[in-house]
Amino acid sequence: MLDLKPLLVAKIGRGAYRELSENDGVGKFGEWLFSSHAYGDRVGRGDDEFLERFAADLGPLRLLGEPRRWLRRIRDEVVPEFLRDACARVELAGVPAVIGFACESFQTNAALAVGRRLKRRHPQLKLVLGGTGVRDGNTTSFQLAPWIDVVAPSGTEELLVPLYKALVAG
Repeated sequence: MLDLKPLLVAKIGRGAYRELSENDGVGKFGEWLFSSHAYGDRVGRGDDEFLERFAADLGPLRLLGEPRRWLRRIRDEVVPEFLRDACARVELAGVPAVIGFACESFQTNAALAVGRRLKRRHPQLKLVLGGTGVRDGNTTSFQLAPWIDVVAPSGTEELLVPLYKALVAG
């Protein structure tokens, strides 16, 4: 099991990571940081509109200076570096036949972005997206992520071992 969170924490700082991953009002910005890296051309950035629409929620990020500028810098400079390092960490450990992403709260787009890069480099790799951040009601949104082989909504944990065995067997 590889935990890639420490890579991102080291790049953006523990306080900023905590706000982005645990604060309901700020979490959407964590997803936004990774959305263009996850979906590419399939999503429009709409930076100004998005950041203006949720400007009131930027308050906790004021400790970082100008939140909008900080978010754009993280998205454009730090996230690509994180994605490169995350893929390198997986490859250094040895790319398995199947990788499962356990998404909590505001980590779905980060998992999709890492998965997309890994799948591009290793097309035979099978990717499973699951965890508490993946619920039955939102699985249709993953149709925009064809590189994900299986979506395992929260509550299907008992099926994971047979699923992984089947994916490894081909």
